[in-house]
Amino acid sequence: MATKQAPPFAIKQPDGSWSGMSIALWKRIADQAHLRFRLVETQSVPDLLDGVANGRFDVGVAAVTVTAERARKVDFTQPFYNTGLGVAVPVNENPWVAIGRALLSFGFFQAVAVLLGFAMAVGFLIWMLERRKTEHFGGGAKGLGSSFWWSTIAMTQAGAAQNAPTTLPGRIVAMGWMIASVIAIAVFTAGITSTLTRRGLEGAVHGFNDLRSVRVGAVANSATTDYLARQRLSFRTFPDIQGGLSASRIVAMSFCEPRS
Repeated sequence: MATKQAPPFAIKQPDGSWSGMSIALWKRIADQAHLRFRLVETQSVPDLLDGVANGRFDVGVAAVTVTAERARKVDFTQPFYNTGLGVAVPVNENPWVAIGRALLSFGFFQAVAVLLGFAMAVGFLIWMLERRKTEHFGGGAKGLGSSFWWSTIAMTQAGAAQNAPTTLPGRIVAMGWMIASVIAIAVFTAGITSTLTRRGLEGAVHGFNDLRSVRVGAVANSATTDYLARQRLSFRTFPDIQGGLSASRIVAMSFCEPRS
């Protein structure tokens, strides 16, 4: 019978004996069926499954996740333990690291792009209204660039009076943009503050999608790596969970192997 260390399902004691949930269950089955067996340790679940598939082992008992690919090679008993994706994250993360990760996240750049997009749209509208009547907005590319620049300055509420639109339609658009930009900047600032506060109180990972913005580790040749690969999420593999938890450069360690 093949097994591998996977506490609390299969635990190898210092004297070489085995215990754990899966081992105890198998021993009970063997006693009731009057089976004699010899435990053989394997280094990984794929080694265990391959050994059973090619006949090197008669049975395998450990923490083995049931997957469609594995079920095509070996027969599984009815699962007796179900679990989801487990994620381990550092308890005390450097606050500056959290701030840097938030400022370099896709969501941050997306919000900045949206604000700039609105500024460009308003600048283009101002240029269309003012290009024939206001000198500094006149002309082609130069006037359009001036309108973009003024729109961006107006969004930050700094120096918006200088080179402002002079026509009534242009000033109406400018007034609406300055009021809207105050709200937009306030919402943007509140969102960043909320994100940093939440990260400081709860950590960097609250759901699977958060794994896309952090460095992720996973146990090699496990069901976790298959799942992360299907989700197109980059990760680094480790020989065991302890190795991943000890890696200082890993922010989140994912594992979902126990489904026996």
